Amino acid sequence: MRHNSLILKKVLIIFIVALSLALVLSLNLKNIIKANNILGKSKTIHIKDNDYALTCSAESLIITSLDGKQTILDSVSVVADNEKIISYCIADINKDCTDEILMIIGAKGSEFGRNFVIYSFNSELQKTYSKSFKEMNPWKVQTCDVDGDGNLEISIAMYKKTKFYPVLEKRPYIYDWIDNSLFPKWRGSRLSKPFDDYIFLDIDKDGSDELLAIELLQNGNKVINSYKWIGFGFEGLVESKEYEDIFIIKKSEHKSDIINVHIKASSKSKWIAIKYDSGDFLEQAIIKQ
Repeated sequence: MRHNSLILKKVLIIFIVALSLALVLSLNLKNIIKANNILGKSKTIHIKDNDYALTCSAESLIITSLDGKQTILDSVSVVADNEKIISYCIADINKDCTDEILMIIGAKGSEFGRNFVIYSFNSELQKTYSKSFKEMNPWKVQTCDVDGDGNLEISIAMYKKTKFYPVLEKRPYIYDWIDNSLFPKWRGSRLSKPFDDYIFLDIDKDGSDELLAIELLQNGNKVINSYKWIGFGFEGLVESKEYEDIFIIKKSEHKSDIINVHIKASSKSKWIAIKYDSGDFLEQAIIKQ
C-alpha cells in the first residue's frame, strides 16, 4: 500500500511539473504573438506619391485618407468566416513606390497561420499573391535587407520540425522576392538557442539588417542575441546580458539603431533601450511605453 502511495505521489509531481511547463510556454507564445501584431492600430501606408492610413483588424483592411477628413478609400474583408489575420506588415517589396500589405492568415482560435497573402492598393485593395504554408505553422511575417543590396527580403517565422531537428520549434525563414514570387534564401534549422521572437534592425549602421532574437538559456533566463548575414547564413554578432525574462523586443519609433525591450529584472517589469556600440550592447535609460 505504501509503495502504491509513493508511485501516485511521483506521478502527481510529474503531472504538475509538465502542466506548469506547458502553461508557461503557452503564455510566452501568446504574449509574443500579441505583442507583434497590434491589430486595429492605424499605420501609414505609402501609395505612389501619397500617404494614407491603413487599419488592420482581425478580419479586414481599411484604407483612409490622411487629410483630416479620414475618408474611407476602400475596405475589404480578407479572410473567410472561420479565419483571422495572425500577423501583418507593410513594405514596398517590388520597389514601385507603393507599399504592399503582407499577411499570415489562419484559423480563428489558432496561434499559427496557414496561408501567406499579399494585398496591394491601386484604386482598390486587391489580393496579388497567395501561398499555402499549412504544414509549417507560420506565425509572423516581416521584411528585412540582410545582405544590404537594397532589395527587401521577406521573413516568415515557422513552427515546425526539420530533418536534423525533428521537434516542433520556432524557425526564422527568409525568402527573396523575385518576379512576384517567393524564393528560399535561408531556411536554417534553428538559431544558436531556442527563441521566443525576433526582429531585424541595422544595429551597426553598415547598410544591412541584423537579426535580433529573444533567446532562452538553460537556467531559464533570457538574452537578446544578434546575428549578421555572411552570404550563406548567419553568424553570431553580440549577446546581451541575462534577464529574468524578456517579454517584447521591437524597433524604436524615434531612433533607427535603438532596440526597445520589455524585460523583467530584480523581479520588476520595465522597458529599457538597448544600443549596439563597439561590439557590445549598452543599456540606455529606462523608457516609457
